[in-house]
Amino acid sequence: IVGMDVHKETISVAVLAPGKDRVDAFKIQNTPKEIEKMVKKVSGLGEIQIALKKEEALHFVYEAGPCGYVIAPGLIPVRPTDRVKTDRRDAEKLARLFRADELTAIRIPEGAEEAARDLVRAREDALTDQTRDRNRLTQFLLRQGRVYTDNTVLWGTKHWAWLKAQKFEFKALQQAFDAAYRAVEETSERLKDLSTQVEELAQNPAYKTPVSYLRCFKGINTLAAVTLMVEVQEFRRFHKAPSFMDFTGLTSSEYSSGGKKRQGGI
Repeated sequence: IVGMDVHKETISVAVLAPGKDRVDAFKIQNTPKEIEKMVKKVSGLGEIQIALKKEEALHFVYEAGPCGYVIAPGLIPVRPTDRVKTDRRDAEKLARLFRADELTAIRIPEGAEEAARDLVRAREDALTDQTRDRNRLTQFLLRQGRVYTDNTVLWGTKHWAWLKAQKFEFKALQQAFDAAYRAVEETSERLKDLSTQVEELAQNPAYKTPVSYLRCFKGINTLAAVTLMVEVQEFRRFHKAPSFMDFTGLTSSEYSSGGKKRQGGI
């Protein structure tokens, strides 16, 4: 069993041979060439090689993250007394927990699934940027005593016309307003383009039918349905509703001990 604590530039490796308690640990650079050398080195270790001849698999274990997918980080057991965290200890911990069958593997997305998820998340980022830039522009105008009082919808046609008509006496103030206004325009245009692309993604054969099913639920439009699909990918991997609620985080918390019962929110 090979536990790996993976970072952008380095990988801490802990090799745990079958039936042994001693761990061989070392660190390598996170490059394809160094990883290939490490795999060859580990495969050639005496105790590991004996196990391979007995048709036992050589397992590489690392946490799911931007560098790859294997073990769910949030489900790794943590001991209350373990207060020392280093890359080496993390790698060794993964190897020992894997041997004890106490780790939970995740579902590894395919390339197309991950690409679709990145597109939807890019739209979510654009939505966050739009809200931030709009608030920044509104607060800037409020400091100057400029408040939109028309009863029409904010960020509608009339509101945009009112914004565009704003003029300031001082050049520096006008430049600050123009920069904030331009930022809102750019993020709004980016969000519009990404929303169109996500709508097009909904017509992909892999998503068209499940998206149409999800849209039957009240309050779920196409964008929400696509978001659910790309994040969940396969609903059938959740055998019961509670397990899906655990995945989404929509479950209440509880911290009870002895005669005391304490329940928290989601």
